[in-house]
Formats: sequence, C-alpha cells, structure tokens
Amino acid sequence: MGYSGRVRISRLWSSHEEFIDQEIKVGGWSKSVRGQKEMSFVTINDGSCFKNLQVIIEKGATGFDDVSKSIVGASYIFKGKLIKSPAKG
Repeated sequence: MGYSGRVRISRLWSSHEEFIDQEIKVGGWSKSVRGQKEMSFVTINDGSCFKNLQVIIEKGATGFDDVSKSIVGASYIFKGKLIKSPAKG
C-alpha cells in the first residue's frame, strides 16, 4: 500500500490477483482521457513503474462531467472495484 491507503500501480501489475473484485484506491496523473456519452476512460500512471492503469468511469458517478472535460497531466485519486480486463493482456 502506498501513501494514504492507495495501492501503487506497480503492485497491481506484480500481484493483481489479490485485489480482484475488491474496492481499492489508486492515484496518479492522466496519460490519456477519452470521454464518451456513457463512460470515460482515463489512463493513469503513479510513477511507481512504466506501466499504466486504465480507469473506467460510468455516467452517473460523482465527478463524471469533470473527468470527461479534463486534460492529460491532471492529477487523480480514484476509488473503485478492480476488475480483470476481458480483453487480452
């Protein structure tokens, strides 16, 4: 665990299985932001490794409108359930 209970992205990449289907907190800076009508996708990195984490925010979530208007380099803290991607990798 990192500062203030956050899980570092490097830890998720090395041992994500222990966090699957649990609510976690992650933080970092956006590498990309894609806003769509029903959801937004934010790729974040916290500096703990070179790999990133994709966060999906559904419409209706607190701050959805702010996220969809944000820019690359914005600082975030997200709290939510970690799910395994259905896509390869």
